[in-house]
Amino acid sequence: MPTLIDISSEAIAWVERALADHPVGPVFGRVASSVIWSDARGADGALLVALDPVALAASVNTRPYPLLLGHDPGRPLGKMLKAEVFTSPAGEVFVAAIMGFYGEDQRLGFGALGFDVEADVPSPTELPTLPEGLRFAVHADPRDIELSALDDLARDAPIAVDVEVRSNNDAEPQHTLVVISVMFVTLVWNPFVTTLATEAAKDVYAGLKRWLTEATVRIAQRRNPAVEVQSTHGGCHLSFMFRGQDIALHYKAHEVLPEAAARAARLIGQMTAAGLGPVRLVYEFHSTTERWHPSYAELGDGRLVSDNASLIAMENLPSGLSLGLGLGLQSLEEAD
Repeated sequence: MPTLIDISSEAIAWVERALADHPVGPVFGRVASSVIWSDARGADGALLVALDPVALAASVNTRPYPLLLGHDPGRPLGKMLKAEVFTSPAGEVFVAAIMGFYGEDQRLGFGALGFDVEADVPSPTELPTLPEGLRFAVHADPRDIELSALDDLARDAPIAVDVEVRSNNDAEPQHTLVVISVMFVTLVWNPFVTTLATEAAKDVYAGLKRWLTEATVRIAQRRNPAVEVQSTHGGCHLSFMFRGQDIALHYKAHEVLPEAAARAARLIGQMTAAGLGPVRLVYEFHSTTERWHPSYAELGDGRLVSDNASLIAMENLPSGLSLGLGLGLQSLEEAD
């Protein structure tokens, strides 16, 4: 079935030039074009996806946007690289885009690069008192989970927590994804090792750990739940993914989270010292080993580092991809 690109000579010419500018190489194993937005309207005459196509294209062209399986931040498929607005001969406005998909031949491995990601790292013996006015945030799509439930989570926290609306870009929610943004030191804090200047500071750290644990456990009772606990360290966006409804497993994951955060900090430092500073590092908890393992790291030049060969499966690419940031998109047409 022809897409809007196929019936627009201007779009066809643009796609040909753009594909030539983004060949398969060290980052992507496949490059394709797709329509990511059109001014199609519903029975009520309203836009199916209400956004400004010019702003959408400008956003994509400012920086590549991640393409995810569904809207799962732990399942990267590639990047949206370039976009342009067109009008079809019939007057339909649409946005065409060039997308790069990761390939197995392009994947680097932590072990192959000389990084021991499993070696134990001692927890810090001291941490600073949390700054005054510190605020955390909880982000979710209200189609996945009612905001009142997130408000309840925020009220139970020992510090201020902002509830922020995001769009997971799916017409039909696939799972309950909640993102919790925290300060890195609260993840690496080990109650058995780390000392603090005052008992009050210790109480705040302990309260935050209890709250974070309880938050993931409460969300675990939802349909197909996934919680991304995110932070930053050393200029890298760091995420720990909590999945599924096994409450005991969530408690175990939280129990060993400080050690995992310490290993992550060391890995970020080692990669940066080797000239491979990651911009994103994602960890998954494995029930068999009862340990956190790095799922993948994204380097500044766009390359992916992962020891998980099943993370990339280009031959099974779905038609319903989504952007990794809240643009209000729903599903993309199947990539050509």
